[in-house]
Amino acid sequence: MGIFDKLFGKIGKSSDVKMAARMYLENLLGTHAKVCSVKFERTQYVEGANVWEVEGKVELELKIQPFGKQRRDFKCKINPDTRRVMNCEVSAT
Repeated sequence: MGIFDKLFGKIGKSSDVKMAARMYLENLLGTHAKVCSVKFERTQYVEGANVWEVEGKVELELKIQPFGKQRRDFKCKINPDTRRVMNCEVSAT
């Protein structure tokens, strides 16, 4: 498998799903906060729906007042064929 397939090809491993979810969270939350860490609690392929489901916690360092860190829960669904996040919910802990 070449680098193109790793970056743009079909998702086959949970590590690829985690990378796609982390990149999405950094883009989504990056304007107001820096993503410090992402802890994945569940990564599962749902065969009937043909999606990957990812759940976990993201730790953010806020760029605006009040400065500090926040933890938030997230739940994402990722299409394995296109690597696109179909749905992602981020909520305060």
